[in-house]
Amino acid sequence: MILSNDFNQLASLGVMKNLDELIHRDQAFSKEEYFSTTLLSGEYRGIQYALPYETVPTLMFVNKTLLEKEGIAVPDSDWTWEDLYHICKIITKDLDGDGRLDQFGTYNYDWQDAVFTNGTILFDEYDMKINLANDKVINAVKYTKQLYELNQGQKVTQEDFDSGKVAFMPLPFSDYRTYKTYPYKIKKYLNFQWDCITLPAGENGGNISEVNTLLMGISDKTKNEKLAWEFLKLLTYDKEIQMDIFRYSQGASVLKEVTRSKEAEVILQEYMEESEKVIDNELLSRVIEQGTIAPKILKYKEAVAIATSEIQGIIENDKNIDSSLKILQRKINQYLKQ
Repeated sequence: MILSNDFNQLASLGVMKNLDELIHRDQAFSKEEYFSTTLLSGEYRGIQYALPYETVPTLMFVNKTLLEKEGIAVPDSDWTWEDLYHICKIITKDLDGDGRLDQFGTYNYDWQDAVFTNGTILFDEYDMKINLANDKVINAVKYTKQLYELNQGQKVTQEDFDSGKVAFMPLPFSDYRTYKTYPYKIKKYLNFQWDCITLPAGENGGNISEVNTLLMGISDKTKNEKLAWEFLKLLTYDKEIQMDIFRYSQGASVLKEVTRSKEAEVILQEYMEESEKVIDNELLSRVIEQGTIAPKILKYKEAVAIATSEIQGIIENDKNIDSSLKILQRKINQYLKQ
């Protein structure tokens, strides 16, 4: 089993078997059964080194109780940046008149969430470069700054969110499953009703979010290639075993037919209250299929950490975004070349 964060390193070292020939020879196997994003997660330099086992897309948590209190309807799945900003502007307020905000629009929505939804490719996998100076990224950072400015310099905390004072937060589907059900719901979010929807679409993009996939591969040194392939298929391709992802884990199946099935919907609803609505399977499938995955760059995680830290500083210190992103782009590309 391979975490998506480790896949690039393992693939580049050549420790995993090239699966392309095994896939081609097996007439009983079709890559079309998988969500394309999950399959692509196991591809490196055009070669399939791993198959997907379980996937976790990111969704937007919405505090339905808070929106209802403010007379605002839960957004549709095709909502936009403009919709999010408009709602956050209404929600963000000082309720007790002490000069400090008590209610906020977003928590943990950052520049990457905005970039994903604004139709841009952040990294060039073949030239090993980051692209921060294009208009779509600049607009995404400017939008993130607009949301930040609504908070008037106050830092929104996890405690604010947990106590029901925040309207929106991106979160993994696994958290949705955990905290929607008994007994974890009692411990975490008992004082308000909530649900999940897509992330809002940017001016040039769509309702897209990151999809994180747990992968499985075969050692390049295996002496039992046929048996290893059959075992890999059993875990990642067998529909009943993939249904167990819904039964016993917190993610979603990587097989389209399983995730879209009525049985999966029943399993998701099993430990929820009757008044709670389970996430629509078609919506979940759409979020997975249309999602974005981490690029195949060895230092991707570190490069994103540098970018996030620097961009937060740009936003908080009111620096010129256009010129600051150009400087940051050069800095990260130098790092990636090392």
